[in-house]
Amino acid sequence: MVKKKTAIGLVILVACVSAGLGGLLYYLSFFTLPLGQDPSLTLPFSDTSHLHIIQGFGQVTPTRYHNGIDFSFNDTTQILASHGGLVLDVKFWYNERGGHWQTNVRIQLNFQWMLEIAFESWATMQPQGQLQADAITVKAGTKIQQDESIGNLVCHGEGCHIHFGLRSSSTDVCPYPYFSAPAKTSFDALFAILNGTLTVCA
Repeated sequence: MVKKKTAIGLVILVACVSAGLGGLLYYLSFFTLPLGQDPSLTLPFSDTSHLHIIQGFGQVTPTRYHNGIDFSFNDTTQILASHGGLVLDVKFWYNERGGHWQTNVRIQLNFQWMLEIAFESWATMQPQGQLQADAITVKAGTKIQQDESIGNLVCHGEGCHIHFGLRSSSTDVCPYPYFSAPAKTSFDALFAILNGTLTVCA
């Protein structure tokens, strides 16, 4: 009787381990960046006709630390995935500090790296903010490819922008060093004429 119970316990244990490994392998299949490798990012847009200010990362003023790069637009613009990965979540929320509604999209590249793009349309009213949330085309739990559309940034005010953030092991890092060579070339040319801060990574 004891041996039978032990055998049943082992079967259950093996089944649980197999299910756990299967789930982990399925989860890992969404990642596009091998462990130990740094990301190579493209710019999160291709249309620059409505881009009018770029603000850098870091201690941009003596009193303001900025944990991403802001790309400000003055009209509706399609936003692209700078890297492939798992769409971890899509969060619609009210930013009390900024006084506006926004939608954040997080993309997990692997266990170390994650992109977070905040769509800040500068909607002060919830119905406007909902329009921005509805303009996001990706869903949580799905895989996205590099340069695939995430959705449109819909401008509701002069502060309209995307906040482009990159995290390594939950620590905010400046995205600029991780742009691909062609992306850096394009970024540098744009930043030279549209810079809203003195440096890209302060």
